[in-house]
Amino acid sequence: MRFLPDAAGRVRVPGKGVASEPPVPADPAPHRFLSTRRHTIGPDSCFICGRPIPEGSPQRTREHVFPKWLLRQLGLAESTLTSINRQTIGYYQLTVPCCRTCNGVDFSAIEKRVQVAFSAGLDAVRRLDRRDLFLWLGKIYYGVVYAESLRRADVRDPASPPLVPEEHLESIRFHHFLLQAASGAVQ
Repeated sequence: MRFLPDAAGRVRVPGKGVASEPPVPADPAPHRFLSTRRHTIGPDSCFICGRPIPEGSPQRTREHVFPKWLLRQLGLAESTLTSINRQTIGYYQLTVPCCRTCNGVDFSAIEKRVQVAFSAGLDAVRRLDRRDLFLWLGKIYYGVVYAESLRRADVRDPASPPLVPEEHLESIRFHHFLLQAASGAVQ
């Protein structure tokens, strides 16, 4: 039996979904989705899509890495976590720059489904779509690492290196790539 690729280059097997992804191009030209979503790192970039969102931009939001509803429900709103350099930071203070689209559209519905399930109990969480759970937990994980990359190893020395070097964020680039599924850019 022979299967032909669809318009996106994916081979679909009836009843099985995608059998294979298109081959990686030999040249380093960016993939289609990378034309609008980048792995850009910095205090003025959306941590999900990489869109430039400088201070004062109406598109800029601060995403709480650990959702406020979760912190309230678990009684962690006033609690702290210990950073990799032994500094403490409040869970509530751990935020990352995020554009309005990623924060209010792409991840909003996922966040709501997880919140409803979490409030309903363990059985409801177990019934969550695995994709939703992966994206929600993955966003928290990536958000923690990204937030740490924006902080300095020595808070008294603004010239000190970041807690998490950019090389580490590059090493988890595939994880970041998978988070793009929230927008539909990756399926």
